Amino acid sequence: MTSKTIFQKIFAYALLSFLITGCKKDKDTVYPSIEILEPNNNATYNAADTIVVKATFKDDKKLEYVSVKLQNEQNVNIGSIKTFYPENNSYTLQTTYILGDILTPTGKYTFDFVAYDGTNIKHEFIDIYLNEVPKKREKVLLFAGNSSTEIYDFNQGNPQLLQQFSGSPINAYINSKTQQVWLLHNHSEIKLLDASGLSPQWSTNENCSQSFPCITASGFFNDEMYYATYYQKIKSLDNNGTPKFTYTLTNTNEFSDCIFADNDYVFAEIKNYQNSLLKLNVHYELTAAFKQSFDYTYGYSDIIGIAPYGPNEYLVLLNDNSGNAALLVYNIISNSNWTPKTLPTQNATSFTVINDNEILMTIGSTTYLYLISNNSLLPYFNQAYSKIFYEPLNNELYAIVNNQTDVYDYSSKQLKFSYTHSTPINKIAFLYNK
Repeated sequence: MTSKTIFQKIFAYALLSFLITGCKKDKDTVYPSIEILEPNNNATYNAADTIVVKATFKDDKKLEYVSVKLQNEQNVNIGSIKTFYPENNSYTLQTTYILGDILTPTGKYTFDFVAYDGTNIKHEFIDIYLNEVPKKREKVLLFAGNSSTEIYDFNQGNPQLLQQFSGSPINAYINSKTQQVWLLHNHSEIKLLDASGLSPQWSTNENCSQSFPCITASGFFNDEMYYATYYQKIKSLDNNGTPKFTYTLTNTNEFSDCIFADNDYVFAEIKNYQNSLLKLNVHYELTAAFKQSFDYTYGYSDIIGIAPYGPNEYLVLLNDNSGNAALLVYNIISNSNWTPKTLPTQNATSFTVINDNEILMTIGSTTYLYLISNNSLLPYFNQAYSKIFYEPLNNELYAIVNNQTDVYDYSSKQLKFSYTHSTPINKIAFLYNK
């Protein structure tokens, strides 16, 4: 290799090195600055308040974007992330967070302010505290009627008619979280009503031909309306009317007459058109797939109520074919049952869960208090009711027999007042602010 060639190579390498070095941009080492003006650190708000948020962002270069988000202590966003795109190197962000969800629980929350200049990203945080909006009862709704369904604001025994629909009532449920009322009436109709004015949002009909109610059972669980029909269907609908749980019994001589659901399972009492209670079907709540059935061998006629009892166990109140009450505990793992307590040899008519330990049962002419913790059955009051509804916020019982409802204080058993309606009372339900 000649000296001329060596020189040319050295020159080329040097030139290339110069060009590479010259093309490199200066590294941006300056981070944006953020000054939070509002809210104040550790400020306290109620969960329905509007929070004004204000901050200034600056940098030596143009800001690509700035943003703010509110998170709980589990780093879950409350509301949406608000993002803005400045035109230069400074920006004043001013926006509002409307905490319209009164279900937001009490606790510490954090605003995360972010600035990005294309190279560097900067975070600033500020904590606030939210107080949950207290739960309050808005209305007590009374559902009654013979040939029509009447809905009243019970108003402490001075009812005011709010809405009326054709056909007798079957059942009703209130979802305070969505401020909606589910109504089953007129043999086979299902309506979803707005709770404020009780106007229908949508309705559907099972279109049954017989004159007696086609909807044979119903229940409200996990924000879904579960119901069964005389024609082998077991279904649930969400508040858009979309079917979520759907199952059809394969035996055309069977139908369901009682439904209970929890987070994992759906239980359906299965009857034969001609015979007594046959079995208890268990389905997976998420998929509606059939899990198992438990065949009764003691000649039971109907289930009055079901409630959680212990791990993998459920308490079941039934009547046998002689019309006498029986109490069973069903174990879903072993698919078997056992008897925790012998009940009076009379007919059971009502089953009301007060809490995880206390259940009211009307058997014969007496209403009893059953305590799961010590397996005791004590007379609560000497009165028979077909239905009892518990209102936990005011600790009240609304007990129904035919056209009459008696309102009690649960703890003292003191009768507050009685009311007699002009038509049979079907249901009393409670609307809360959330």
